Amino acid sequence: MKSNRNSDMEEIKKLLDYQPSWLSDEEIENADSEMEYFFVNFPLHEARANL
Repeated sequence: MKSNRNSDMEEIKKLLDYQPSWLSDEEIENADSEMEYFFVNFPLHEARANL
C-alpha cells in the first residue's frame, strides 16, 4: 500500500511541476512579466463580475 502512495505522490509532483512547452526559456526565467501580461490582458475580476 505504501508503494502506491509513493507512486501517487510522484505523479502529483510531476503534474505540479508542469512547464508549458510553448514558453521559451526566457519566459520561464522571467515569469513575473508573463504573469503581468496575463493579468493585464485577461482581467479575471471583470470576467467574474459579468457572470
